[in-house]
Amino acid sequence: SPQMKTGSWVMVLLVAIAALPAFAGGNPAVVLVSAGKPAAAIVVQRGAPSVISFAAVELQRGIEAATSARLPIVQEPAAGRNIILGGHPALREAGIDLATLKPDGAVRVAHKGNLHIAGVDDTDANWSTVSINHVAQYRHGTLNGVYVLLEEIIGLRWYFPGPAGEHVPSLTGELSVPS
Repeated sequence: SPQMKTGSWVMVLLVAIAALPAFAGGNPAVVLVSAGKPAAAIVVQRGAPSVISFAAVELQRGIEAATSARLPIVQEPAAGRNIILGGHPALREAGIDLATLKPDGAVRVAHKGNLHIAGVDDTDANWSTVSINHVAQYRHGTLNGVYVLLEEIIGLRWYFPGPAGEHVPSLTGELSVPS
C-alpha cells in the first residue's frame, strides 16, 4: 500500500539521519599541546632511518619554539596520543601504503587518536652530517611532511638558514591537528 511504502521510506530516512554523526565525525582532531603542556609523544621506531630521527627533533623543536611545550621523543607509542613518524607498523593499520607516494612525497593522517606523518625516505644517509648543500641527494619524505605540518598548523616559516631566518609565532592554549 502507498502508506506502507511512505512509512518505510520515513523509517529509512530516520535511520540514515541518526547514523550521520558516526560517518561525519571521522577522527577528531589530534591534540598535541594542551594548556601549555605536552599532550602527545613523538614516536620514532627503533632502527628507523636517521632522517626520521632528524624529523622528530625538528618537529619537537618547532612545537617547543611556538608553544614552550617539549613533546617527548619515544621509540614505542605511549598511552594517549602520539605523532608516529615514518614507516611504523601502525601506519599499515591506518591503511597507508608508502609505495603509492612519489619520491619525497609524504602523507599525514589521523587514526585511532594518533597522527601519522610518513613519506618515502632513504635509509643510507646519515642526517647528522648531511649539509644543506646535499639534502636534495636523498629522499626525505617524512621530513617534508613534518615541515609541512609546522608551516600549516603552527605558521612556522623559514626565510634563510639559521635562527635569524625563522619566523616562529607564539601560540598559547591548545595546539591540535585536524583529522
